[in-house]
Parts: sequence; C-alpha cells; structure tokens
Amino acid sequence: MILEGIRMLEFVVDWISRQWGAAETIEIEAYDTFGPVAVEAGLSRSEEGIRFQKEEFGKLFKAIGHWDSIEFLTAYGSPVESVDDMPAGPDGGIDGVIRITTNKERGAKIIAGKIRAMIVHQSY
Repeated sequence: MILEGIRMLEFVVDWISRQWGAAETIEIEAYDTFGPVAVEAGLSRSEEGIRFQKEEFGKLFKAIGHWDSIEFLTAYGSPVESVDDMPAGPDGGIDGVIRITTNKERGAKIIAGKIRAMIVHQSY
C-alpha cells in the first residue's frame, strides 16, 4: 500500500544519473500513519503529508546542512538557510535541490553516495 499524498524528497544532481543510471525502484511495506492526532488537529491527509515532508527534510537538513561542500537550494535556485526557507512546491510538497560543491568529481561522488545511502536507509 502506498501512502497517498506523500512524495519523497527529490534531489537533483546532474551527474548522479550519469554515474548510477536511472533510479531503481524499491518496494517497502507502508502503513497508514494518518492517525487520531491529525484528525483532532483538523489536518487533511495533504496537510499531514506536507508536515511529514517538512519533518523529514528538517532531519536531513540538520544532518548534512553544515557540511562545507553542501548547499541547499529551492527548486527556483534560492539558497536555503533553514527548514522554514523551503517553500511549498506546486503540489504542496517540498521541492528542493542539494548542490554538491567540491573541487574534484571524485569527492562529489563520495558525498552523493553518502547522502543517497542516508536517504534510502532514512539514517539521518
């Protein structure tokens, strides 16, 4: 079962697709997290999804936002200094870019691999 209204954070790094090819699809067991707390707060599923995305983005931002070779940008290219700087995308979710700025491509690949592993395993 796929949670409706929740999109995973999408990160755009041009050279990742050249290095690893198309993204692989993994199946996970999902469950409905829309609980009584959201209902009592008067949140819709969409609002709960946006809240979830902000929480997850906040965790990732806290984990890697201080790395010297990382810049967070909005989908429109504006710098992001805090979670509150992330505007909602056209669908209401968070759309952002992680820009890796290293002197060498090898360093960028290592950092991208670490970030990818953190996102896939939700270990941020």
